[in-house]
Amino acid sequence: MIRFALIFAFIYMLILCILLIYDKNKIFKKILNLMTLAYIGFNPYSLKGIIKGLLWSFADGFLTGSIIYLIITILK
Repeated sequence: MIRFALIFAFIYMLILCILLIYDKNKIFKKILNLMTLAYIGFNPYSLKGIIKGLLWSFADGFLTGSIIYLIITILK
């Protein structure tokens, strides 16, 4: 379970990094603006805010991965 959740967490962090790299795109910019509402302290324009966003995305991915693993286990 831990391995599955960690993989999900790193995928979430990778997605956030890709969004931050291509933040000039209008669609990605809208997604980042929505993420600033969900992740407290996330600011795509400062290093401190980016680090907070990466930590939040890791926690979010870990929680999501754990829940999905539990649902898969229950349905087996």
